[in-house]
Amino acid sequence: MNAIITNTITAILLTISVFCYFIYALIAWLKEDPRFNGLFVIFFLSIFLFILVSVWAHYSCWNIHYRCFMRVWLCIALGVVFINYCAVYLVEMPNFFRHGIVTISLMLVWFQFMFNLYEFTALSLLLTTLIAGIYSRGLTRVGFFGLVFTNILWILIQVSVPLFLGHRLVPQNDYANDVYHILELVFIFILFWSVVKGQWSYPKIHNT
Repeated sequence: MNAIITNTITAILLTISVFCYFIYALIAWLKEDPRFNGLFVIFFLSIFLFILVSVWAHYSCWNIHYRCFMRVWLCIALGVVFINYCAVYLVEMPNFFRHGIVTISLMLVWFQFMFNLYEFTALSLLLTTLIAGIYSRGLTRVGFFGLVFTNILWILIQVSVPLFLGHRLVPQNDYANDVYHILELVFIFILFWSVVKGQWSYPKIHNT
């Protein structure tokens, strides 16, 4: 079984789990559960759509025209920017960091397509989860720092393997995405569970 298929399978598992979190958050928000607000529902919906498009990208990467493929990844990269936006506005932190993260996320989208390196998307997520983790507490901090570890590990694999082999792995042999998806599944669940347990650090009404 090549990595395109396994990447798709692990991404589907991740997609199903995030969709369940989204439905739970939506129902709780409609019931006016104070643990969930509207932005949190949008946050999980955005992650779900982001992963859903990623699943299609993994499965179709060799079956579609290159230009179309790059447009798909542009949508994914911009989706990451929006997810980053939701994350920083869901956590109590100075506005300086919020504005900085969104600006840097947009810059990294440009770098990604200038150098054709998807590591820039992981770097964008790494920066956001690191800052959000620093300003969080309890299980929320564990979840965010777990995602920091996940993105660092993925970047290290993507950088070190080509240096060791002398070339980048073709998608059929790149199983690093499976590790990435499985770790994401674990740590996104921890983030979701931190909300259920009331440990999420929502921003105050008057934040500076």
